[in-house]
Amino acid sequence: MLGSDFPNFLSDSLVRSQTVALSELWTISSSMVNEFRAGFSRLNRSRLSRNRDKNFNQEFGILGTAADTEREGWGVPLVNVTGFSSVGDAATLPQPRIEMPITVADTLSIQRGNHSFKLGADYFKQVINGALLLLNARGTFNFTGSVTGNAFADFLLGLPASTSRQPPLGPVTSYSRRNNGSVFFQDDWRATRGLTLNLGLRWDFMGSLTEKNQKLSTFDPYINGGRGGLRLVGDNAFWTNAAATYQRLFPTIFIERGSNKLYRPDWNNFAPRIGLAWSPFPGRNTVVRTGYGVFYQIQEAGFNEFWNNPPFFIAQTFTNTTAGIPWSAPFAGNPALPSLTAVAIDSFLATPYVQQWTLDIQHQLPGGIVLDAAYLGKKGTKLRQTRDINQPRDRSSAAAAAASRPFAGFATIAQQENSANSIYHGLQLRGEKRASNGMTFLVSYIFGKMIDNTVISGANTPPGAQLPQDSYNLAAERALSSDDVRHRFSAVYILPLPFGPGRRFLSNMNGFGNAALGGWELSGIYRANSGSPFNPVLSIDNSRTTNRRDRPNLAGNPNLANPTPQKWWDAAAFVTPAAGSFGTAGRNILIGPGVSLWDFSLQKNFRVTERQQLQFRFDLFNFLNHPNYNTPVNTANAANFGAITTAQDSRQMQLGLRYQF
Repeated sequence: MLGSDFPNFLSDSLVRSQTVALSELWTISSSMVNEFRAGFSRLNRSRLSRNRDKNFNQEFGILGTAADTEREGWGVPLVNVTGFSSVGDAATLPQPRIEMPITVADTLSIQRGNHSFKLGADYFKQVINGALLLLNARGTFNFTGSVTGNAFADFLLGLPASTSRQPPLGPVTSYSRRNNGSVFFQDDWRATRGLTLNLGLRWDFMGSLTEKNQKLSTFDPYINGGRGGLRLVGDNAFWTNAAATYQRLFPTIFIERGSNKLYRPDWNNFAPRIGLAWSPFPGRNTVVRTGYGVFYQIQEAGFNEFWNNPPFFIAQTFTNTTAGIPWSAPFAGNPALPSLTAVAIDSFLATPYVQQWTLDIQHQLPGGIVLDAAYLGKKGTKLRQTRDINQPRDRSSAAAAAASRPFAGFATIAQQENSANSIYHGLQLRGEKRASNGMTFLVSYIFGKMIDNTVISGANTPPGAQLPQDSYNLAAERALSSDDVRHRFSAVYILPLPFGPGRRFLSNMNGFGNAALGGWELSGIYRANSGSPFNPVLSIDNSRTTNRRDRPNLAGNPNLANPTPQKWWDAAAFVTPAAGSFGTAGRNILIGPGVSLWDFSLQKNFRVTERQQLQFRFDLFNFLNHPNYNTPVNTANAANFGAITTAQDSRQMQLGLRYQF
């Protein structure tokens, strides 16, 4: 929920999904079958202001915002009074978005002797309609006390210290499309009774992103004689006017119109597959499986940043900290020109792909017990990440940093590119007893290690570290992945208690005894894993890059022999480097706390009639009440560095009664 602390200014979230699917199976002959499938879905995912049905700006006499011309911008302007909760709808609302993907696929299966052939093609169109990120559509008004010395008094007088708006330059909604397709051939060849080979080849095509109104813009470092500039996809009249407006405000900015692609499609996406299944011994209780394959990644069709790149909007801030700005003319005068930031995408962007290889040995023991040992390897190549291609080269002073950016007139330029890679090796062990006499268990253990050089992978990436520390030294980012978890153990079991008819004990109980003691079942899940890696970060712009992704210098071992919630890492191991320099501490060198959870359940089913049943359940979550800590503070220059301030839930109990009919 976005908005202020007041209920009337929260957001409404809308999620509505509709799907239509069609399939047709045609048996051409006894050895040939064709399957055709088509599907269409519509997913409406929107966050909207609760006050969107009324133009409060017009009622308040506040003119000059996007709400004047765009109904999507209606609502209450955002008012910030220092020392008080904000009032008004969030500046990031509304956020409507409708996804409408279309899929068509056809597969022909042919059986010839000991060969099973499959060949086919599929088409996948990504469609997003009506996507909108109309920022600051109603305006923002900040009262700081700069006029009277009291922020609330300034508010009562109607004299904000600053106001801001972001008027759009052209259509506010975006309609993005991307066409994807593939063709494939596969042969499952049963070479001998105990040996099967799987051979296949796939070719994937991922098209370039397009937009119905040609509302796409990127910073291109290669145009303007290598001095860089904004490149507009298409030459729509809207964007011609927008470009002219931008060039009046920023006369040094070069804008090129008429490009037909955001980036060049990658046609070289061939994906071979090979697999083997072998039973080396008579009886076939042991199976060896191995395989290798290449898998290309379909990218999202959103790319919101290219819809909201310059010159599609102009952020304006008006400031008067002495006399204030009257409500009657909140956007009068000359606004301060913003420091221009932009996003870019590599013109030669390739399709990311993953190579995966496995070796698996599975053996079945008497009693329905299956043991499985597997090695898994994965290598990600040409993975996408974002890098600041306009990072200052001379950071000896703030002035030198501002003057040494490669592309004048711009601050940060975040470019999407194929500069990331990853590698994973893992050992997976599993033991399973399939259901017999009602008893089932599954135990698994995974030992793995993942390394990459992309700082945007994983939900555990700390704030402020979504870009490399040094954009010109990506080798320094190669480290444990944010997704790396070295050890994972899990156990799942279902165990009927041995009382009642057909059980080991008290099998001759009467009706009352069976109702009381028979039919009980224990089940549970135990899971444990080691901690995830984290970055040590600084809260200041120490490197003078303005992107606040700096790390400290490493001066010792940050890992403690006996960490406590009050001190999980050693703050003395880090020092702030000299101003203008990057820290020597590696990425993700801090390991957070692990997790140990045992969830326990006891249940009994009471048969009411043949079709009706009553189930009683007693559940214990975190049965052993083991403390599982959340992320410690990883800001190295903070007073509470290494302290754990929150934890996951302690033991919880739940009683339940369910009637089934």
